[in-house]
Amino acid sequence: MLDGGEVRWCVIGPHPAFVIAESHVHSPYRFNPKLTDRTGKEFTPADNICAFIERLPHVKGPLAGQPIRLEPWQVFILTTVFGWVKPNGKRRFRRCYVEVPRGNGKSAISSAVGLYIRRRQLSWPVERQL
Repeated sequence: MLDGGEVRWCVIGPHPAFVIAESHVHSPYRFNPKLTDRTGKEFTPADNICAFIERLPHVKGPLAGQPIRLEPWQVFILTTVFGWVKPNGKRRFRRCYVEVPRGNGKSAISSAVGLYIRRRQLSWPVERQL
């Protein structure tokens, strides 16, 4: 227990990452809460981005034309980056660095994230610290 919040462990490769449950009283962020978009439609951000990407087709290679199927490591990264939000919808993480070998779909996922952000009319923060 951590200040009344449960701690769940998730091991990805050699690095354990812990997730503090939604009941943690000191954190303004929640994982994958129900949010409402500008049109009044409810959505959950982590589920939403994965579902969006899996509707897109591969454009090159032997899988061209078939829908993208996300690998577990890709789902972990996407849900971590887009799933942790404040009640007003602002994301906890603004940047993400992914380093994997060639041929693992980095370009396809990056393009899909760009399409998702454009579709949702989200923007990365433009403020800078000087």
